[in-house]
Amino acid sequence: MSAYDWTDDRGWGRRFLDPLRETGDGTRFARGRVYAGQGRVTAATITPGAVRAVVGGSRPYTVTVHQTTVPHDVLVRAMRALGADPYLRETLLASEPAPGVEDILDAHGADLFPEHLHDLRTRCTCPDRGDPCKHVAAVLFTLAETFDRDPLALLNWRGADDHVLAALAVDSGDPAETDPEEPGPLSVDLDPLVESAADFWTGSAPPPVPPAVAYDPLPHWDAGPPPVVAALGRLYTALREVPAQPGEPVASGETARSADVEP
Repeated sequence: MSAYDWTDDRGWGRRFLDPLRETGDGTRFARGRVYAGQGRVTAATITPGAVRAVVGGSRPYTVTVHQTTVPHDVLVRAMRALGADPYLRETLLASEPAPGVEDILDAHGADLFPEHLHDLRTRCTCPDRGDPCKHVAAVLFTLAETFDRDPLALLNWRGADDHVLAALAVDSGDPAETDPEEPGPLSVDLDPLVESAADFWTGSAPPPVPPAVAYDPLPHWDAGPPPVVAALGRLYTALREVPAQPGEPVASGETARSADVEP
């Protein structure tokens, strides 16, 4: 059994359902309430203007519920008006719409709720010709529960697509405006050519250049060459002073000893 409280009159579900029960077959609404409470309504989909669901009975029956959608521009104005009031907007997004939400919608011509069962066009594949049949009534009860838990689902059914709902989050400052102002042409101030012909090809002054910095690639040699340079210098000098006989290699020992000779 569904845990939904059908007697709760604080949400949009009761506001949606009461006029339908008052103008429809009470007996079939009572049976539809039982069906809804038993969870027999499955595969329900809500699209702008139409609801489609499957209801289990002696066999599965397909139910459709149609209602004319609210004009797009009317919904946009209404959503922008709600977006301009942070409190009302937040109550709607929190699935607890304050009474002022419906007041703004009504003021902008966005009447969301049917006033009579005949405001809806219903169809069921069952043979019952009741007005409504218990399967349609079960779907209406399920819709009421859905609208209580997610008021945006009712707005979607009444024609509010993603573009319309996006207007709910935009505080335009003027709810009467339905479209943003078109940007004007780009304006650039230029001197007439006759006034700038003399210096047309004259470039602007170059940017300032920082002063040159002396380049010293070997700052660590300021104290003189490292010891290895001096040692190699003595070695090369000694090698230069040792004569070699033609065809006779210089002995390694002599070379080594020569390395110790002071220049």
